[in-house]
Amino acid sequence: LQLSLKESQPILVKTQEEIKVMMAQIEVDKADADAKRDVALGEEKAAQTKADECNEIKSGAQAVLDEALPALDAALKVLKNLKVKDISEVGKYQNPPEGVKFVMEVVCKMKG
Repeated sequence: LQLSLKESQPILVKTQEEIKVMMAQIEVDKADADAKRDVALGEEKAAQTKADECNEIKSGAQAVLDEALPALDAALKVLKNLKVKDISEVGKYQNPPEGVKFVMEVVCKMKG
């Protein structure tokens, strides 16, 4: 048994050295992983902040859109009922009022 232990001693020493090298590498890898994790957490926090900002913008835009869509639908219904006669009647004015000019510009743009 003593002889077997003496023969195994160099193998044990070599294995202990390999384990020390492995442990040192594990510590280095762990430190690197911790640094990468910290960077990833920072990026995740920044991305979440941007996502929150985008959601706020989206909510505001949706509220404005919800308010504007009924007016657009109503304007389109009126526009569909508009006849050429109605438009030509306005053309008879030498100098139409500003409100009429504005409405006619909008109608012309919408009609293409």
